[in-house]
Amino acid sequence: KGSVVGLYLPHCEENLLANLAVWFAGTGFLMMETSGTPALLEQLIESMDVNVVVTDSTLAANLPFKEDIDSHVLIYEKELGAVLAGEALPELIDYAVGMDDLAYVSMTSGSTGAPKGVLVPHRSAVYCFEAGLHLYPYREQEPEFEGMNVFFAWNVMRPLLVGSCAVMIPDEIIFDPPKLLNFIYLHSITRIMTTPSLLQTILNWPNMDFNKLIGDMTVWYLEGEVVPQKLVRCWDAIFSAKEGRGACLANCYSTWESCDISYANLNGTSVGAKNISAPAGSVLPGQQVFLMPIPNDSITSPYEHVDEDPMWKPVPMG
Repeated sequence: KGSVVGLYLPHCEENLLANLAVWFAGTGFLMMETSGTPALLEQLIESMDVNVVVTDSTLAANLPFKEDIDSHVLIYEKELGAVLAGEALPELIDYAVGMDDLAYVSMTSGSTGAPKGVLVPHRSAVYCFEAGLHLYPYREQEPEFEGMNVFFAWNVMRPLLVGSCAVMIPDEIIFDPPKLLNFIYLHSITRIMTTPSLLQTILNWPNMDFNKLIGDMTVWYLEGEVVPQKLVRCWDAIFSAKEGRGACLANCYSTWESCDISYANLNGTSVGAKNISAPAGSVLPGQQVFLMPIPNDSITSPYEHVDEDPMWKPVPMG
């Protein structure tokens, strides 16, 4: 308990199962993107003191544990369950996990320097799940299927908390609009989260019957980027022809450090709007937002002013 386990897997069911296994073991995980370079992976492992990484046989070669890889890497293959079923496994230790214990580590993008590790407790994760479920509840009469890939670690547990289904969208499909739309249609996906730019790319794709492929969805979450009004206008134009068709377009505003801050329903908000960007919504109950006075003619980061005002200094990891 208290250590960090690296999850170096594609966005797949094995990733979800490894996530659950880490939590059952009473510790937290570091989501390691498969697109990361070996140098970046080594940096993440060293900075977060990761001693064990769960991966597959294909990706294991990218890890820095060259001399003693068997002691640090657990190869997770589809046949692992069948192998373990025939083993005499020791009894599981029941670790008591509290709301302030580590759930996972988020790595920032590194826009202000080296990527920084953000330690996210279960309290923050559960708060985000509960906020989303309260604002966008699942249908009671019909089953819902939530597609998972973008912002995987932040969302994959939400449908499971209410007995719904999380559908793993393969990495080779998520950025291919025709394949993604057909995947959504064939698997009856009713919810999904993407970046605004990915949705714009999808809606710009020619010769797609959007009303057929995604017209029966209930919620399309947007996160990770500022939502432009032109995207909302494009969405409204496609689905306004048939009343009642098209998902609720939800802007989820968040940060690495504080998780979800606000939600905004964007359908119809572009009518007469003069702003370039769409609304971010009202601050969620229990959240606090502090606005920093930054000159209009400067583009800056709070990390650049830590010497002037120590209250903005990042909390050290560990």
